[in-house]
Amino acid sequence: MAGDTAVVMDFVLDRVPVAEETQRLETQLVYTASVTAKRVSRVLQFAAKRLPKLEGIEHVKRVKRIAVNPEDPCRNPGLLQVVLCQCSKITRAQLDATVEADAELQMSAAKEEEDGTLRITTHRVPSTAPCTRAQFDEWRALWPVAYRPLSQLKPPVFGAQERAYVCRSLELVVQMCEESRVLGTQCAEFVVVANPVTQADVAQSADRTAVDRHPLRHAVMCCIAMVAETETKKVLTDCDESIKGKIQPSDAATTTTATDPLSSLVPAKRSASSAVSNNEDALSSSDGGYLCEGLDVFASREPCTMCCMALVHSRIGRLFFIEPRREDGGISYHSIHSLKALNHHFTAFQCTQAK
Repeated sequence: MAGDTAVVMDFVLDRVPVAEETQRLETQLVYTASVTAKRVSRVLQFAAKRLPKLEGIEHVKRVKRIAVNPEDPCRNPGLLQVVLCQCSKITRAQLDATVEADAELQMSAAKEEEDGTLRITTHRVPSTAPCTRAQFDEWRALWPVAYRPLSQLKPPVFGAQERAYVCRSLELVVQMCEESRVLGTQCAEFVVVANPVTQADVAQSADRTAVDRHPLRHAVMCCIAMVAETETKKVLTDCDESIKGKIQPSDAATTTTATDPLSSLVPAKRSASSAVSNNEDALSSSDGGYLCEGLDVFASREPCTMCCMALVHSRIGRLFFIEPRREDGGISYHSIHSLKALNHHFTAFQCTQAK
């Protein structure tokens, strides 16, 4: 896999790469003008004022230095290549007419004793921004581009305590599968939801589609329903205490105690940086606003597309699964954990037992 790998005791964790990591170089044509350094500023002003704006290729740098041919150093001395606009936005005839009609551009050329006609050519530039170092090296060989690595691509770091917690949760999932085989139920999907802050189990369930005769009773959906039921009981308990006068009404929705068993089920809100770096101390003190915000999900099998979307809506922090799906995997096939169109992303790991 293209993602990062971490060894956690008896398991090898491969971070499932996001879609951007596997993208190949795609290009599009742009108009460029070869000018001297003195005219770069004026040409850029002309492009900003008179030509269509660049759309979708903001990562492309506007100016490129033309390499000097060592065999003929006087051919293009000190020339720079400036991106004018995308070829898909305007025809060459329209571009030439716009250049000729710009009096300021012609006047600036006359002052510098240069030919007012721009030497316009077409050039291919990367259509997408690079997100890995290898992509950046390949992209910039074609044209200079900006490089901003995605935050979720940082290598996973697990402390000693967290390694034990992850290994214990994965072993619990494996144990549930083994017990299923012994009992002859042959259920292939088991899920454990755990709190990475307290390292306590929140919910666990097997696939119940056959038992309940309901197509939506997947293991992930059952666990989310359990968390929802727990949260409902917690809110009702707080409301009852408020009514009885044990606590003030204004504090009913936010007051919890360290000994309250329900308060440890849903973690404090995990920030985006802590979800990536796995820093145990980088958690906010404010309560989470979603059912499974920041929780870890451990699955014996990769969740399907429906379950992965439920995990996105529930705002989980990380997903660990053992067996991948061949065709309809929500992670390996559809990359739901990193789709740009969605407003939440989480880190996914495929886990294999070390031999």
